[in-house]
Amino acid sequence: MVRVEEIINKYGNLSAEIFQKSKELLLKEYQGNREEILENLKDVFRYLCMKAYEMQEYGQKEVVSIISFFYLNSSLLTGSHKYLISLYDKTFYLDQSEVSITYCPEFIIPYFLSDIQLLENDIRKHYIRIKSYEMERIKFLHIQHYYELMKEIFCSVLDEIKNLPEYNIMKKSTNPLFLYGGYRDYAINLEEFYAALSNRS
Repeated sequence: MVRVEEIINKYGNLSAEIFQKSKELLLKEYQGNREEILENLKDVFRYLCMKAYEMQEYGQKEVVSIISFFYLNSSLLTGSHKYLISLYDKTFYLDQSEVSITYCPEFIIPYFLSDIQLLENDIRKHYIRIKSYEMERIKFLHIQHYYELMKEIFCSVLDEIKNLPEYNIMKKSTNPLFLYGGYRDYAINLEEFYAALSNRS
């Protein structure tokens, strides 16, 4: 395991450099296809909100207090790059009637795969017989950049999500908490992050 730590430490900077180049291209693509991407995300929320509303009408779900966008690290290993978007009551993970759906931001995948190929090509110039678990660690290192980018993208669509009719008929607390992070891991308040981001602009 000593070698994999050496590789991680050595390639942190190159990972960041490669991502910055991809980010420029990715954001151009995102801006050009924003309406389509946003509509897809809205469809996910329409489904979630209507499902929660129907359950509430039958007394099967409490008021929604927490709305989460959680990346699934396990999906990185399968190449599916999924997020779990969920509606919880105030008990959060203890909610027995959580409403969830997975969402895949497909527009990031080609860029991520291309980045990983560049990293792997460079690593193989300096290390022989790269093990699969070593490349998995590299993937986990590199995906953090994309998690940060998706955090900003989810922030940018919050207002439009809140304006959906389906969102507004669902029974929810006065100010639902929007969370972003890893599933059953560290998470942040998206709206606080967005406010800080806006103040820096």
